[in-house]
Amino acid sequence: MVAFGSSHKGAENDIALRNGMFSDAANRLWSHKPSGAFVTIPKTMPFIVRILDEITKGAPVGTVYSTLWTFTWTNDAFIKMGGREKQIAYACRFTGTRGIRTLNDRLVKLRELGMIETASGDAGEISFIFLPNPHYCLYKLWLEKTVKIQTESFNAFMNRATNQGAKDFIGMMQHVEAGGVLTPFPVAPPPPAPIFPTTPPPPPPMPGAPAAAPPPPPGFFVGVPAAPPVVPAAPPPPGPSTDISPDELQKLIDGLGPAKPPAG
Repeated sequence: MVAFGSSHKGAENDIALRNGMFSDAANRLWSHKPSGAFVTIPKTMPFIVRILDEITKGAPVGTVYSTLWTFTWTNDAFIKMGGREKQIAYACRFTGTRGIRTLNDRLVKLRELGMIETASGDAGEISFIFLPNPHYCLYKLWLEKTVKIQTESFNAFMNRATNQGAKDFIGMMQHVEAGGVLTPFPVAPPPPAPIFPTTPPPPPPMPGAPAAAPPPPPGFFVGVPAAPPVVPAAPPPPGPSTDISPDELQKLIDGLGPAKPPAG
């Protein structure tokens, strides 16, 4: 039996190794599709949580942030907080009479860091939560240096993101290194250069000089003028007619005289 989620490089070898170490592993694992109740998270999440805890030492927000991801639905990065505050607070170990208040304080801190966005509603100031791309949010904090992020931790985060092929983060990083402005999505690469070089534009005319004639239209290859169209030659004029009337033919015969017998 092949387990779900075995599409990475070397997966078949890993599965064979696992089955050799753990009997009947394929039937005892948790598989997201048949089991349900799952959400997709970036593989960089443990590194993001560590950095967030280091930034907010004394009142860490990493656990709150990772817990919020598990309360989203169908990977929409959206949470309706009405009725969920107690569950989230309990999952984060905020219990007692101050549990929800502690949770709200951590949510405000995450909002100040730009890791979440909130909207008010029937459940209070924080009734709805949106989780923007954490790679963008963390990279933005690193570039702006509004908070102290340990270089060692951020380097470990970058290493994990690039090794796992996080296209969004790699695209953002390359764009910034090329002098571009940070955007929350990969930037499209520039269009490829033409296969054949184009003809450079003519220099501007000197003052008082007559305007140059427009260039001929391009041919099959870029910048190569097309051959002039072939004009068919005019047909030759008709020659004199060789048709003669019967009377003219008889006069011609009479003028020749009687036929002479052959000599010898």
